[in-house]
Amino acid sequence: MENMSILQDPDAHLYAKLTSPRLDNRTPDRIVVVGVGRVGSQIAYLLAENGLASEIVLVSSTGNREKVEAEALDIQQANPLFKHPVHIRDGDYPDIAGAKGVIITSGIAGGANKDKTVGRIALAKPNVEIMREIAYDMKPYIKSRTTCKFIIVSNPVDVMTYAFIQYTGVPSTQVMGTGTMMETSRLTTILATYLKVSPKDITAIALGEHGKSVMIPWSHANVKGIFADKLLLDEQKKDIEEYVRSSASKIGAAKGYTSHAIATVTRELCEDMFKGVEGQGRVRTVSVLNPRLNREDGFKDINACLSFPCRIGPAGIEEIYGIEHLNREERHRFENSARTVSDFTKGAMEEYPPY
Repeated sequence: MENMSILQDPDAHLYAKLTSPRLDNRTPDRIVVVGVGRVGSQIAYLLAENGLASEIVLVSSTGNREKVEAEALDIQQANPLFKHPVHIRDGDYPDIAGAKGVIITSGIAGGANKDKTVGRIALAKPNVEIMREIAYDMKPYIKSRTTCKFIIVSNPVDVMTYAFIQYTGVPSTQVMGTGTMMETSRLTTILATYLKVSPKDITAIALGEHGKSVMIPWSHANVKGIFADKLLLDEQKKDIEEYVRSSASKIGAAKGYTSHAIATVTRELCEDMFKGVEGQGRVRTVSVLNPRLNREDGFKDINACLSFPCRIGPAGIEEIYGIEHLNREERHRFENSARTVSDFTKGAMEEYPPY
C-alpha cells in the first residue's frame, strides 16, 4: 500500500479536528518544538504531561510532516490522562509569532555513531548549517521586541546557541542552551552514590563546555555544607570527572542516542520560566552569551556561549553569576574550557557566517 499522510487518510476529517489550530497567533500560551526526533518528541510529551502550555506545536525541520502528525496525535491521545489537557498539533514557523517559548532540537545526532568516527565536534559544521537555515526561516516571525524565550538543545549546544543568537539577533537574555545542566545532573547523581546520600542533599555544578573540557569547581561541591572535596580521595574525584565527561557517549554507543535526561532538563527550564514565580528564580548551569566575560583578564578574545550558574525565571535569564567565585586553579581550567569552545565556534561558523 502506498504511504500516505495521516491527513490523507479516509478518516482525515477526524484527525484534522484533533490536530487543527484552536488558538490564534495572539495567544501567549504556546510552545513550539522544532525538530521532532527522539529528543524533540519526548520533550513535547513532557511539556504536555506537565501542562506547561495550552498549545504545543511540533515543527519538522526536515519536512517530514507525516511523522510530526503522528507524534502530535500520539501525545494528543494521552490528553484524558494529563492533569491539564493541552492541544498539540503539527505546525510551521509562522506559529512562532504567537509563542511564549521555542525549543530547537534539530541536528545530526553524534550519539548514534557507534564507531566514534564522528564526534560532537566533527558534527559542528553541518549542524551550524542546519541551525542557520532554521534561524533564517524563523526570523520573519520573530518580533523586534519579542518576549519569547528560546531554548537550544541541538549539539554541540554551546556552538549552536551562539550561532542562533548571531543569525537571529534575538537578545541574549532570551536565548539559552541546555549547556552543562546535563553534566551537573550527572555530577550530583554520582556524588550521591559515592557518598551514600540523597541527591537532594548535594550541591555541585559543572561549568564551561558541554563536552570534554567541562570543569568541576570542587571548592563549591558540598553535602549540606560539608565540602565534598574533603570527603573524597583524589582518585575518586578523577573517576567522578571521567564519569561526568564520558557517560553520555557510553549511553549513545549502547542505545544510539540519549533522550530521557536531556528532555527532563528542558522541561525544568520551561517550568522555571513559564510556571516560575517572580523573585524566586532557579539557578541553572545553562549555556549563555555572557557580555561581562570579555572584561575579565584572559577572556578578552573569547567569543562563545559557555555554561555559568544563571538565575532563570519568568524573564528568562535574569542574572548570570560570573567566575569571581572560582579559585585560581578553577579559573585556569575554566579559561581553558572557554578557549576550547571559542576556537571551536569560530571554526564551525567560518563557512556559515550570518548574512
